[in-house]
Amino acid sequence: MSTLFLAISFMVLASSYTANKALLAHFPIHFLSSFKLCVAGSFFLLVVARQKGLRSLVQKVQEDATLLVFICIVSTAIPYYLKMYTLKHLNSSVAMLLGSLDPFITAFYSYFIFQEVLEKRKICGIACGFFSVFWLLRTSCSSGSAIVYEIYVWSIITAIAAIFIGRYGWILTKKLLEADRYSYAEINLVILMGSGLAFLGVSCLCNRAFEVPYCNWDLFNRKNVALLLYTTVASNIYFYYVYSYFIKHYSITQVSYTGLIIPLSCHFLGWLFLGETLSAAFLFSFVMMLGSYALYYYRHLKGVFSLFWVIARAPPSLEDD
Repeated sequence: MSTLFLAISFMVLASSYTANKALLAHFPIHFLSSFKLCVAGSFFLLVVARQKGLRSLVQKVQEDATLLVFICIVSTAIPYYLKMYTLKHLNSSVAMLLGSLDPFITAFYSYFIFQEVLEKRKICGIACGFFSVFWLLRTSCSSGSAIVYEIYVWSIITAIAAIFIGRYGWILTKKLLEADRYSYAEINLVILMGSGLAFLGVSCLCNRAFEVPYCNWDLFNRKNVALLLYTTVASNIYFYYVYSYFIKHYSITQVSYTGLIIPLSCHFLGWLFLGETLSAAFLFSFVMMLGSYALYYYRHLKGVFSLFWVIARAPPSLEDD
């Protein structure tokens, strides 16, 4: 049941990305980002106000204002915008497969910042993971125009930059949490609300300067409002809660491998609801990504398979008649 809960949660997250893709056809990136982050931040505001009150949090925010502003920018604001850009210009499944490079990019931080040793097998896994994504992107845009190719290249850059910047932001966030200065709800409130208000303010100023309307309010029909609420609850509230639970109760190997359900689910959801085509090239790249994860997490998987082998080979217990 626990593994099923993990898988279903990632499928829910995948469905929220499909909803985001549908909404990006109507709403600008800055509006969609600010709306989702502010609504999710408001939810955590109610949680914190009910649990502890806001007075102590306001005092801590004032003391750590500079650090928190920097964390908001690098952990959420910039990565969120870059991910939305990638999702807008690529098929949802391809964009999510790019996101599967996260553990490999984290390995670079482990190597350069924490001086961890990368085994040859892990290096091969990282290379295989990057090759699977780049091969898929090259196959997808090989028959397109120069403009389409340029969009694909920029989408690759923004997706990888989002992971690099976001991962550094969450390293800082983790250090702040380990100091027991903020609870999970408090740090989520600060990051989500701070990033959402930053999006709102910057986009309003830029749009006013160029005399561009912030958003076409005629787009708020029942379908779009339902999609907005669903994707906000699923990805920015529900998954923020359950991901903390996953990291605490599951191994990172299990979470990472189960997370590959996201691009696979997006591939079929995009076909069902967005008119995206099913692609043999995507499935081949997905299998390659599975293999790259197997190489990277070989030691962890070897221990799991060894345990299963021992259990399978164990002699049946003798019971008294």
